[in-house]
Amino acid sequence: MTTLNGIGLITGAGSGIGQATAVAFVREGCQRLTIADMSASGLQKTTQLIKSLDAKTQVLELLVDVSNQDAVNNMVKKTVETFGQIDYAVNVAGVTCRDRSLASDYDIAEFDRVHSVNARGLLFCTQAEVLAMRSQNPRVTSEIFDPRRGQRGSIVNIASTCGITAIPNIMPYVVSKHAVVGITRSFAVDHGNDRIRINAVCPGLVDTPMLVQRKEMERKFGNEGDQQSTVGEPPLGRNAYPEEIADTCTFLSSSKASYIHGSMIMADGAPNVAQWEKQGFVPEENFKKHVSLGFLAAAVFPLPIDQLAGIKLPAGINASEWDEFHDSILIDEMARCGYLGTVWGINGGATVGGAPLSVYANQSQKQKYLAPLLRGAQRHCLMITEPDIGSDVGGMTTTADKSKDGKHYVLNGQKKWVTQGRWATHALCAARTGGPGPKGVSVFIVDLSTKGITRTKMENSGVSSSGSTFVDLDEVLVPAENLLGVENKGFEIIMSTFTHERLWVGITALRLCRVALEDSYKHALKRETFGKPLFENQVIRQKFSKMAGLIEPTQFFMESLVHRSVRTSPLEFSPLAALLKVQAAHNLEKISRETQQVFGGLGYSRTGAGARVEQISRDVRVLVVSGGSEEILQDMIAKSLKKLAKL
Repeated sequence: MTTLNGIGLITGAGSGIGQATAVAFVREGCQRLTIADMSASGLQKTTQLIKSLDAKTQVLELLVDVSNQDAVNNMVKKTVETFGQIDYAVNVAGVTCRDRSLASDYDIAEFDRVHSVNARGLLFCTQAEVLAMRSQNPRVTSEIFDPRRGQRGSIVNIASTCGITAIPNIMPYVVSKHAVVGITRSFAVDHGNDRIRINAVCPGLVDTPMLVQRKEMERKFGNEGDQQSTVGEPPLGRNAYPEEIADTCTFLSSSKASYIHGSMIMADGAPNVAQWEKQGFVPEENFKKHVSLGFLAAAVFPLPIDQLAGIKLPAGINASEWDEFHDSILIDEMARCGYLGTVWGINGGATVGGAPLSVYANQSQKQKYLAPLLRGAQRHCLMITEPDIGSDVGGMTTTADKSKDGKHYVLNGQKKWVTQGRWATHALCAARTGGPGPKGVSVFIVDLSTKGITRTKMENSGVSSSGSTFVDLDEVLVPAENLLGVENKGFEIIMSTFTHERLWVGITALRLCRVALEDSYKHALKRETFGKPLFENQVIRQKFSKMAGLIEPTQFFMESLVHRSVRTSPLEFSPLAALLKVQAAHNLEKISRETQQVFGGLGYSRTGAGARVEQISRDVRVLVVSGGSEEILQDMIAKSLKKLAKL
């Protein structure tokens, strides 16, 4: 199926990302294409690649210096004269610095040279392309025949991770890429109503001629590796290929991305997660992007369809079609990054705090708390565990006494290991309202800005970016209408939350098993010891076969449980979810050890090819303990299954 059946324009098409994008466009059905560059030989090479893929493709080669506005305007004019219009534009043309120095020492001439191409040149291109597209009629592509999703055109600008953050000693380049981000966002704001989508891709390190040039410069000036050491080693363990960035540009240009506009798409192998874990939080900008793509709302299960007005779910899936398997896929894919703290820090509150609201909140509470949560306007957490009370929820000591006028509950106590507690705006807090044991527990919606609440950051072995928090509650007044469900019936709410949490932990642990296995397997194939690849040693191959033997049966069990999760009574499903949690976490403990053995010293380093395995080794214990310790759950499983056997 073709996804690009219109007319394309690509600058910087003589090599690297631009060349790869031109080839990708043709592969996806674009048969009329303008390619522009300052290298005639580079354009000839690109045309040869295109013709070898599809000899019928019409290619217009143009030698263009994008820093010259007249040349850019002529490029757009010739494209329209030749092909009739421009449907997709990708602005790749750019240069890097010729030398490296401190920002205070840079010569203004070098700044102007870089800025004239990367910033001014991109501005000239975007202006000319928008002006051409505004005069066109909206098109509906053949692969998505929906008039509502028609567009006059799509523009993708190539920025950089340097446009979001900064790296040392290349100030002109950093400033120019920040300008690309600003230009993209400004045009997106101003021209969205013209039905012209404008986005940017922010690559990290990409194996292109520009990167080779930069590395030669680094060696020359004696600061080789500055960028890698600053942004962190990608968890994928390598730089990007130009074709991977090209595929991102192709997707953003197509109608499949018809609701993505004004976005900065990070294509950097996810070094961000390592940085976020190190700094202890996910930046607000990235959280907002996560929300805008629908991932936060989708983390609440069961999905509160009546509260989703205006929210687009991932992949454009209709809310009425979102089921338990979509939920499991989202959990699995979130964990693929290998950094559990980031996953919990960005999605954990919605998963554990949103689900009880979706099931037990009344309509007024849903409108006041659930709807804002789904849109990222509120951030929620779950406060159950106490300093001396973990899995034994019935032993809870935090109290909630009715005020004399009956308008409030007064909360006193302490809560511990509260995920997202540092930045949450609200919490679901369990407290004792009645007699001893499970039957005297209730759950409340608590505004965390209320007087009497003190939050303290907790320092744990892993999951540093999860926002783990210690909370003191001292005479905290909670409105009586913030009682969730029925007084003294909170134990049921907590147990239903634990059941899905245990399924969630099981799915997450399984994916982390695969992440560790994947990274160590790639390492074993390329790492040479005693003149041969590490994988050629029988003892190493046996490790992989044993690890696969742990993962695959548990995967089948997990998928069967996902299917049964909405088709089985809670009484029957709860012990099975606990069993999955115990088994998957136990597997991860073993696989974490074995994959670190495969990596050797690299598996003990927080950077490099073994970074994700090292991180998993610090995160694994929280999966074993959270949601109920292994010993308590195994006892509960045995008792529950015995009880079920008598039914």
